[in-house]
Amino acid sequence: MFIAHITPETLKGEGGMHYSSNIDTVYNFLRHHNKRMNITVSNNHNVAVPSVYSALQEHSDLGVIWMDTIPHLNTPNFLVEGYQSVAHILRLPGTIKSSKFTWTKGLKHLRPHKIVYIGLKEEISVDEKQLLDNYNICYYTLDDINEIGIHRVMKMAINYLDTENIHLSFNNDMIDYIGHRNAEVVVRALKNHLVGADIIVSNKHRLCANAVRYATNSKL
Repeated sequence: MFIAHITPETLKGEGGMHYSSNIDTVYNFLRHHNKRMNITVSNNHNVAVPSVYSALQEHSDLGVIWMDTIPHLNTPNFLVEGYQSVAHILRLPGTIKSSKFTWTKGLKHLRPHKIVYIGLKEEISVDEKQLLDNYNICYYTLDDINEIGIHRVMKMAINYLDTENIHLSFNNDMIDYIGHRNAEVVVRALKNHLVGADIIVSNKHRLCANAVRYATNSKL
């Protein structure tokens, strides 16, 4: 197992909203260690771009479970709040035009049927909802979790992805919505599938402690 702590300076962007030109360096760094399970720790969900791309080059059938309240699915045509991480991972139309992502040309990219969102808020942007529908992307809202339970949501998500190799991209703020016990259920449900993870938290101390804890639990 390899745990990489990607600092805010590494992913610092213009106005705190855009990607760093160093993101390709992060990708190359993770690829170097990708024979082991990568746990990428950061306070910026943009780190999922090089992290998922790295895992995908190692596992062509990779599935991604993305746990956050927002989909990060905006394309350069929308630029709503600037959250475009998943749009770049899926290489949606327009994203490859960004000069900061020319390094992704020629790399395997994730297909829309290989990602499942868990924990989205109902009030996501109209443009992102349209992209979810247009690309038939699977997602479960916070209301779904409350209604049918995290155990069932995880089981359906894993069955939907239909792969032994799953990458978890987890915003630790989700704990405020689903609680610690349900967060542990998520990791334990993936223990036979997990090949990598992003742990995203704004609080540095919680970030490091929980990243190590979840990484360890995933191998129980």
